[in-house]
Amino acid sequence: MMFAERIPATVLLFICIAAAAANAEKVSVLQSAADNSTAPASDIIFIVSAAKATFTSPTSLQLANVSSTVQISGVRARTGIISMPYMMNGTLGGPYVNKQGDWLGAPDAVLYGMSAGGQYRAVLVNLNSPKFDPATTTLTFAARVINPNATGGPGLKLTNGSANAVVAERDGGNAAVGLLTAVEPGTAFTEAALFIDSTHEALTPTSGSPLKYFAVGWGGFGAGCFWGGCYISFGR
Repeated sequence: MMFAERIPATVLLFICIAAAAANAEKVSVLQSAADNSTAPASDIIFIVSAAKATFTSPTSLQLANVSSTVQISGVRARTGIISMPYMMNGTLGGPYVNKQGDWLGAPDAVLYGMSAGGQYRAVLVNLNSPKFDPATTTLTFAARVINPNATGGPGLKLTNGSANAVVAERDGGNAAVGLLTAVEPGTAFTEAALFIDSTHEALTPTSGSPLKYFAVGWGGFGAGCFWGGCYISFGR
């Protein structure tokens, strides 16, 4: 006799309902992006390290003691750096601000850091309007925390990005991810790193952007510098 045949129908129904509820909890913004065949894939990540990251309000993220450059990691071992003041110019007319006034198209990102309890945590955020203060080496974003459990949200903007990978790990049962789905004003992390998902298209919203040539120049082995930064490409 099959195992399912030995289980009373009411118990089997309860098990199915419980399983469906568990699966429903895993419905995330990652799936929203995956179901959207038009969602572009992330092919470049910008990395900012900071001694401390603080959510100063529900809509503001501040990074303290950041370096003077942003690290770049692209597909196929493409790497580089770019000047922090140049990259983090979120004012209208800035090199990476589009016609709608969104910096890098308002990208999604993953913030990692050590909590006050001494545990490493991750937070998904949507970013815009960066402001870098070289005098205090602080970087401030307009930020919105992304809850990957939400079923009615806008979904992640890209596929194959760092944000997608974090959600996939969490949904796969990896508790070590330590993903926080909400934060209170004043929530702070030390030893922080911000990984910003983007695309080459988002880098060229305005004509004549130096990184435009940086982007299209990626191919085989090569290296070069421009006013905003430098890059190294190790080929396809």
